[in-house]
Amino acid sequence: MRKILILWAATIFFFWGWYFMSYYDTGPSFFFSRAFNDHIFNIYANILQIPASEIPMKLAYVFAFDTVIVFGIAALRWYKHWLPQTWGFIKHKLGYESANVSSHERINAIVNRPIADGRGHPAE
Repeated sequence: MRKILILWAATIFFFWGWYFMSYYDTGPSFFFSRAFNDHIFNIYANILQIPASEIPMKLAYVFAFDTVIVFGIAALRWYKHWLPQTWGFIKHKLGYESANVSSHERINAIVNRPIADGRGHPAE
């Protein structure tokens, strides 16, 4: 799974790094020049038969969809590790004493929880 995440992150970092460096013409070589950027996107535009200005936004949607898929796969692979911890954290925050308490005992613990009276009034 680490290899998939590394390849996913490297692809996104490489593409968007190249795109913004070439778009703003800040790179050290022809590969990062605005002319090369325009040339590459014109080739893609001719292949796809769409305007070249639409391609970066479509690629952003593709990378976003790809990100959802990759993190969905990662969540399914790692749920055995984070799901019990998450339930334990939620139970701790709700005030359950034990993780092995039945639902009937949980309801009774909430309903029969002692109510603090607070500070007594001098008239009492």
